[in-house]
Amino acid sequence: MLFLIPCRYTVNLIVFFVEKKFPEEEDYKLRFFVDQPAFTDLHWGMFMPAIEGLGTDEQQQKWLPLAYKMQIIGCYAQTQLGHGSHVQWLETTATFDPATNEFVLHSPTLTSNKVSYMNNFL
Repeated sequence: MLFLIPCRYTVNLIVFFVEKKFPEEEDYKLRFFVDQPAFTDLHWGMFMPAIEGLGTDEQQQKWLPLAYKMQIIGCYAQTQLGHGSHVQWLETTATFDPATNEFVLHSPTLTSNKVSYMNNFL
């Protein structure tokens, strides 16, 4: 039951924002001042800022409107054994291979090994 209250609250808040066509900056301010944890906190606090800060113009134009309207819901995290979440120091690279239509991941050192804490919580 405790989980249902924040879920209902969050869904109602999202519907309100979308229906009232709140400007994004006002939406952020209101969400900041409402002291209620929600299942969308990672979406608003990590996923969307990652797209805004790291995405290309094309990626932002495609994904941000969908994310803002909650038509997609995401989260964002990264970690490496030697660098935690210090993004600038991450060593792993992902290179697209057109021959296989896949990304090839390369972690060149012991410190670039991945550490997954989230599997313990999800």
